[in-house]
Amino acid sequence: MNKNQLTCNQKICFIFEIWDRQIWFPRKIKPLKRPSRFHQVNSRHVRELKDRLSLRLEKIACMMDILQEAHDHWMIYEKKNQIIMETATFDFSEALDILSRHGFTNGDYNLKVEYERKWGML
Repeated sequence: MNKNQLTCNQKICFIFEIWDRQIWFPRKIKPLKRPSRFHQVNSRHVRELKDRLSLRLEKIACMMDILQEAHDHWMIYEKKNQIIMETATFDFSEALDILSRHGFTNGDYNLKVEYERKWGML
């Protein structure tokens, strides 16, 4: 967004999913082709999940550090399965450039951008 834009405010929201079904069941088998909706779980599966969750949480922490170094005014909170970073004072294209320079892709986060029209401007 143009920094000199006087007609609207921009609010960006990065959503980092902690738990994704693909972390637990990374198979490429479609749900309808699976013989059962119940899966056998053993200690090896739990250890694999621990490793995948550890990698995911480290990746989220790295993205948070990078974004906080680039901009100071973030509101950070967690919801059920997500860590959310919001700000209304940082341009989303700059944030995307910073993350992509550090090797992160669109699949690592969800981005929502909201525009709010300022009153009295046409």
